[in-house]
Amino acid sequence: MEPRGKYAGVKIHLDGEEAQSILTIASLAKTDNGPKLAVPAINFIIKLGKKIKGLLVEHPNLLEDRTEEEVKEALYKDQDKIEAQLAAMEKGKDWKGV
Repeated sequence: MEPRGKYAGVKIHLDGEEAQSILTIASLAKTDNGPKLAVPAINFIIKLGKKIKGLLVEHPNLLEDRTEEEVKEALYKDQDKIEAQLAAMEKGKDWKGV
């Protein structure tokens, strides 16, 4: 989980266990298993909530719209990363590690 550079809010990158939790909750939601849905859904929300609270400590303006200057900074950062990834690919290196 990380702050979104250009927008208010967070980016969530789910690991395998987290993605499976969402799939479990989604499949239970399509059935009459409401009580079974409550525990995994609440546990997942609590886990994400803790991560978001931690990010708010580091980035107090996390949930606020970005200023034009912040958006430009994020765009240039994205541009630098993309250029570095392309350069790595051209050299046959692992672009994901950039």
